Amino acid sequence: MDGLIDITQLGVTLTPLPSFATDGGEVRRILRNNEETYSGFGEVYMTTITKGVVRGWKRHTKYSCNLVPILGAVQFIFANLTTGQITRAIELSTKNYARLFIPSGIWFVFRGINEDNYILNILNQIHSSDEVERKNIEDSSLKINWDAEVYSARVHSSV
Repeated sequence: MDGLIDITQLGVTLTPLPSFATDGGEVRRILRNNEETYSGFGEVYMTTITKGVVRGWKRHTKYSCNLVPILGAVQFIFANLTTGQITRAIELSTKNYARLFIPSGIWFVFRGINEDNYILNILNQIHSSDEVERKNIEDSSLKINWDAEVYSARVHSSV
């Protein structure tokens, strides 16, 4: 993988989600309580990110996230800061409709691709700002290559 680690080595999963056409539009599944990445419900919130803005490095120390695109496109990169290895970018978008599961303890950055980008975040616990650890992206020794081949749920799926 060109020196990059696979997301599965970190416990991160990308699950393609079904969409169903209806007479008036579309129904898009997000999460069911019998799915492997469901670990309880604490809170749901929406994150917006402007085109070109990068947020991170950050990690949640206690809870896991299930992220689903609502509008636009957002790319994520994950890291093992101990070994200095990162993953290739993973894109969530309404065209690449999938759910991204991030277990606790995983460092990540993300950036907005379109003008308007909205990601739904389903947490297994109620959000607490003192539970999140952050590192300044400029202070990081990790070299982020947003232009490397982007990992897509539709390409890497058996669904």
